[in-house]
Amino acid sequence: MLLARHNSRRAKPELYHWEPVGHSLQVLICLHEIGDSYRTHHVDALKFEQFSADFLKLNPLGSCRC
Repeated sequence: MLLARHNSRRAKPELYHWEPVGHSLQVLICLHEIGDSYRTHHVDALKFEQFSADFLKLNPLGSCRC
């Protein structure tokens, strides 16, 4: 799970997660309850997408705590 916010003043948070379980589910519930708009990005850990070049630009360790 990776929660990224860009430099813009009111940019939407972006949640990178595998399935909505565990840590990512807690974040999704919080964002939904406070009514903040957000974007989600599905990262398939079974296909090792957390090691793709695009994801490694955001998270050089390639960790995805799903």
